[in-house]
Amino acid sequence: MTQLRNERPRFVNSLPARKDRLPARRGFSLALVTALCLGASAGARIEPAQPDPVRQAGAAPAIRFSNGAKSVRIDVSLFDNIIYFPGRVNGEATLDFALDTGASDISSLDEKAAGDMGLTLGRGTTVGGAGPERVRMHELNGVRLSLPGLEMEGFRLVTLPMKRMEPYWGRKKDGLIGGNILGRLVTEIDYDNHKVTFHDPASFAAPGGSRAIPLMVEANTMFVRAKIVTEGSDAVLDGLFLVDTGVRMTFFNTPYTAKHGLIRKARRTVENIAGFGIGGVAWGVMGRIAAIGIGDVTIDSPVVEFSTKMEGVAASSGFDGIIGADILSRFHVTFDYQKREMFLEKGKGFARPFEYDMSGLYLISGGEANDAFTVENVIPDSPAARAGVAKGDILVSVNDRPASSFTLESLKSFLRQEGLTVALRVNRAGQAVGFTFRLERLI
Repeated sequence: MTQLRNERPRFVNSLPARKDRLPARRGFSLALVTALCLGASAGARIEPAQPDPVRQAGAAPAIRFSNGAKSVRIDVSLFDNIIYFPGRVNGEATLDFALDTGASDISSLDEKAAGDMGLTLGRGTTVGGAGPERVRMHELNGVRLSLPGLEMEGFRLVTLPMKRMEPYWGRKKDGLIGGNILGRLVTEIDYDNHKVTFHDPASFAAPGGSRAIPLMVEANTMFVRAKIVTEGSDAVLDGLFLVDTGVRMTFFNTPYTAKHGLIRKARRTVENIAGFGIGGVAWGVMGRIAAIGIGDVTIDSPVVEFSTKMEGVAASSGFDGIIGADILSRFHVTFDYQKREMFLEKGKGFARPFEYDMSGLYLISGGEANDAFTVENVIPDSPAARAGVAKGDILVSVNDRPASSFTLESLKSFLRQEGLTVALRVNRAGQAVGFTFRLERLI
């Protein structure tokens, strides 16, 4: 186990007072903080091409707990470590919302879902993310959100074309609950038992015996100091990281990656699709670091993305990267925006090893149930590439099991078993083709 030199890093006692802003010397931009995270591991966030639309008129933002309660515990589902829970818009049919702490001062609804409900669209703007594409975003007016045990109104809600991301996520996502709502609550996430508890901040008491990790909070976005150790080095690097439940893989921004030579120091790396966000497909370089330390907790040998992007949020020098759900899901975690504190308690899966795909395949899903899978990319000189699998191949079966019996999450997990022999049957331009290869660690 790699040990960080300081059990309690010096930055714990040197953070700004609670009312301080993030340091201007880092080139920090408020427009960057208010960029909306849409969860791609490549940091696919939104940056407006023109000034933000006017905020929703009407009722002041308000949250009400049912029956005078001070907290509510909700059953949630996890898919690829992202948290989903049922929510309603104006009391209508239940939709799937993701809990996204990276969506700073905004929450959102899929534009098709908004259209199906006949919601009134307000002023629009053009937005983009880490990929090359730009899309339209619209304000929604007079919308009331409800979760089990909670009613919310007056909060800024926008539409986004979230349906287009579904093939890369493998699961339907109708909306995001972001920091404009979460910032008025204390959010306790029990990843092990698939529960989220929302607390009234005025009555919340920190878990007994727990140690608070200081946060910087700007525009309802949380940042934490962390210590980084690269492979083959004893040097401890300091960094400022956005805390984001809506990003699947932890990553380092381009300036931080270049400054510290992170790609060069990683023993093995691969270039592959990192995800798909509002700006389209995003590519990245994946590898490992020796350890990351948050507070007094050390996480060993995580797989991370080293960004090389020259534009977008991942090119920012205002902060150093994002700590994503791959790390957060190993804890019982509590976020208190108003006190600027985070609590981490090790979960049952804390010590499980971080693994990356061992086949060389990047798969996307399709069909009404997201149970049809197509090869979107093949990493050169990987087991699948050497066997002859190609982009565009449609999976028919995996080790004699119908491809439709998998989810995208379970299929990715299946392809992370080192040494396993995999027999694929695919449809290639209407022809049945078979391949056999042995999974091997690429990172």
